[in-house]
Amino acid sequence: MASNGAAAQEVIIVGAGPSGLAASACLSMRGVSSLVLERDDCVGSLWRKRAYDRLTLHLPKHASALPHAPHPAEAPNYLPRDDFVRYLDGYADRFGVRARLRREARAARFDAAEGRWHVAAVDLDTGDVERYVARYLVVATGKYDEKFVPEVPGLEGFPGKVVHASEYRTAEGMKGKSVLVVGCGNSGMEIALDLAEAGAITSIVVRSELHILTKWILNLGIMLRSYLPVLPIWMIDKLVLPTAMTSMHGNVVEFADGRRHPFDAIVFATGYRSAIKRWLQDGGDLIGDNGILKQCSPKAENGLYYAGLSGRGIFGSSMDAVFIADDISKKLLPQAQGQGKPEHNS
Repeated sequence: MASNGAAAQEVIIVGAGPSGLAASACLSMRGVSSLVLERDDCVGSLWRKRAYDRLTLHLPKHASALPHAPHPAEAPNYLPRDDFVRYLDGYADRFGVRARLRREARAARFDAAEGRWHVAAVDLDTGDVERYVARYLVVATGKYDEKFVPEVPGLEGFPGKVVHASEYRTAEGMKGKSVLVVGCGNSGMEIALDLAEAGAITSIVVRSELHILTKWILNLGIMLRSYLPVLPIWMIDKLVLPTAMTSMHGNVVEFADGRRHPFDAIVFATGYRSAIKRWLQDGGDLIGDNGILKQCSPKAENGLYYAGLSGRGIFGSSMDAVFIADDISKKLLPQAQGQGKPEHNS
């Protein structure tokens, strides 16, 4: 225990999704212990509890494995949701990830005099506040923290079903119904397809220009990632949908171009908002409004690191975990110096 009664750790990791699990595993492989604090009652809660049934990983398995645990040869090239959940469970067990579940981080500050991070977390089962102190803090809560639904005048009076993409599971009961999907990211497109295949009369709306990539183009981008920072625009099919919801009147949605149309249900595939800045009192300014890290390196100041916030999916989480573990272990274990270079610039 630390002098103030806080539980002392070498590394505290906040979040037990793929990024947090990968960081803990990589640290363990280098002989560094860590403790993971997770708000939910399981690891990988986004995939287990907030993902629609037909979801598969959008990257092929060679680009969506966590460090030191490639997917088996017989696994599907694009893993279904349930297969990936089992993979995360097995990963946590294999590397002995120490996770305290139902612990929600409420405050994290750096004490310059001590050179330590002080983290306060609430046990959501008892309401008790637990305090931890560590030399290093890894923020791995992801950008999918709290669902975001835009304010639409009249939405509260809509008589039909309204759900966020995180609450959508299947199109059961939607056959023959008119359904509006708001948002055209991966989730919006797949949910719209799921509804259409189930016989729903499906419409999609998005406020701004949309770029559509085929799986072939996406895989090509993965192969070229070391050579091109972004894909040339000529490699991407471009679709413009210049309209947006402006208001609702009963079951009728009015759009920016003046059109009006009745709907039986609405699915908001409008993303999430990060809650990191609410509890991270030092270093949160590096997180943009979109929940993405403003810099390329996952390393901040004073022993603070960010895992999985680069906007590069599971592949980025793996790169971050390897870098973080390498960087921390070289400081804690000087004899590790010279055994390889980090994959990011500090």
